[in-house]
Amino acid sequence: MLINGSPSKEFLMGCGIHQGYPISSFLFLIAVERLTVLFQRASTTDLFKRIPFGDSFYLTHLQCVDDTLIFMSTNLHMIKIVKRILLWFTICSGLHINFHISSLIGINVGEDSCASMAFSVFCRFGSLPCSYLAMPLGSNPKRLST
Repeated sequence: MLINGSPSKEFLMGCGIHQGYPISSFLFLIAVERLTVLFQRASTTDLFKRIPFGDSFYLTHLQCVDDTLIFMSTNLHMIKIVKRILLWFTICSGLHINFHISSLIGINVGEDSCASMAFSVFCRFGSLPCSYLAMPLGSNPKRLST
């Protein structure tokens, strides 16, 4: 390689960026933007039902780097559609989702029903209260511990 007209030292070409590099999280977010596109396309074709949030807003998922919350109605068909969306995302992006450490948390759903749905898509099941990004979800906000 020529730098300012002078040859530089030889270097080895590699693939990927190491964790901790400042640009790696930005590149990850660019890749994960495809997940948002997949959810939008699924919701416009009525495969995926969005959760109404306010007057004109809908909620499908929240994401902070590699932690994702997906909001959906509770039925086995919808859970299988979400798993298909996530599998399409892995095919398109090359990023892999570890379903064995993923959790399905039901709200107003029986524990047995939630456990059977989680088992059908090969993930864990949990219940509220829990934490997401070290923030309590589903716990009483008036308690001092919260």
